[in-house]
Amino acid sequence: NNGGDPPATQPWTTPPPLPTARYPPAGAVLSGLLYVAAGRPGDQTVVEVYAPSTDRWSSVPTVPLGRSSVAGAAFGGKFLVIGGERRGESTIEKEVDAYDPGTRRWSRLPDLPAGRQGIGAVVIGGRLYLPGGGPTGGGSQQTNTLLSLSCD
Repeated sequence: NNGGDPPATQPWTTPPPLPTARYPPAGAVLSGLLYVAAGRPGDQTVVEVYAPSTDRWSSVPTVPLGRSSVAGAAFGGKFLVIGGERRGESTIEKEVDAYDPGTRRWSRLPDLPAGRQGIGAVVIGGRLYLPGGGPTGGGSQQTNTLLSLSCD
């Protein structure tokens, strides 16, 4: 709200819809842009970027591994797509993909120690944290682990 009225008094607005319908994708804000990647149906690889300044969506190169129930984070100047599960909830991923807007390329970061899906991510003080998540497909199991990665 840019320091104006508290959020409780601000009205909701409706920017243009995502060009690609999906759930549950990875999302994060990096340099004032909203990145959205992956999700269902299927194993989406599409990555779209919303620019509030122009109220428009654009596309960037696709994420290397399509999956859903992923975490997204802005970390070390990159947009990360973390973990997730594949179609049919049969394969749980450890992969961490990082998109660099400066080069418009994807790279791999170290894999998670074990696959996780249905996770969230937060960056605090130069560290990426992944609390909990599912070690198997679907929602039948959860973990109490807390993983972290440094931005060194």
